Amino acid sequence: MKTYLNLNLKDIKTMEDNKLIADFMGKEWHKEFFKDVFIISPSNITYKFDTDWNWLMEVVEKINNTGRFEVIIQYGFCYITDGLGELTLSLPEKNTIYAVHKAVVEFIKWYNENNR
Repeated sequence: MKTYLNLNLKDIKTMEDNKLIADFMGKEWHKEFFKDVFIISPSNITYKFDTDWNWLMEVVEKINNTGRFEVIIQYGFCYITDGLGELTLSLPEKNTIYAVHKAVVEFIKWYNENNR
């Protein structure tokens, strides 16, 4: 039996982004749960990459610790660069945590595509 929950598109996008980050970080996100759920509630998965600096900074540290990429955070902006001109993300947002979350998601998409 499928479970149907009422979420807006922004909630669904944020959950998808947080699942992408969880995969990058090697965290479980209960893949089996998704087979019986059409749309899930954010409370069913407690990833807080989009709202909690402690969670998000773990991701920033992982990116910085690659030795190839640098994450630079400024008020309302996040830059991720490789210093070689191959990758430079500069994403402004209404507040800093949103900018960092958005930049991290775009970086992971790029990283997954270019490092297979």
